[in-house]
Amino acid sequence: IALARCIVLMPSVLLFDEPLSNLDAKLREHMRIELKTIQKEIGITSVYVTHDQAEALSMSDRICAMSKGKIEQIGVPKEIYKKPNNWFVADFIGQTNRLDGTVAVASNSGIKAKVGDDLILCEPNSNFKKNDLVTIFVRPEYILISSKPVSRDNVYKVKITYSSYMGSKVRYGCRLGNLLLKVDTQGVIPNLKSEAYIGWDKQYSYLLKGE
Repeated sequence: IALARCIVLMPSVLLFDEPLSNLDAKLREHMRIELKTIQKEIGITSVYVTHDQAEALSMSDRICAMSKGKIEQIGVPKEIYKKPNNWFVADFIGQTNRLDGTVAVASNSGIKAKVGDDLILCEPNSNFKKNDLVTIFVRPEYILISSKPVSRDNVYKVKITYSSYMGSKVRYGCRLGNLLLKVDTQGVIPNLKSEAYIGWDKQYSYLLKGE
């Protein structure tokens, strides 16, 4: 009713302040689609405030990520998800793995960062030099897991600490040194035991300045 009253007035901007926060999951998903459809039809610029990352990614043309009243990053959903400006944005928008380390090698072929006892290969980046502190984030869906060594730029032997069936995906907890990494797959991986191999290509090792 409140939305209908606003639309009749044809304002230049509509403000939505977490309108779906009290709805159950299924109804919330349905209403996301309805609200986005209505907004496209009426063509009124809308500002939508939410703490739900799924809402932000699925409903927005552009996202403004804020922390403590400060704008951290503005961009289209794909840019915010894949190329966040800092760790706050990377962690707030979607699930991710954090690896803190130091640049061991910086060359034209790539950057190797020392994380614990392991080296993480990343793409070349002129913003980083040897001995710089770095934070690397890797999204769970970009990591491959197998009972045998995989063909990727970064390959490690890990211990599986848990697996969780989540409907459309299965999440594995993988212990690498002192790190517990999340790995998402589209289904149960056969023949996995307590130890396995994980791997990802260097393009998915996203570098941020160490904090």
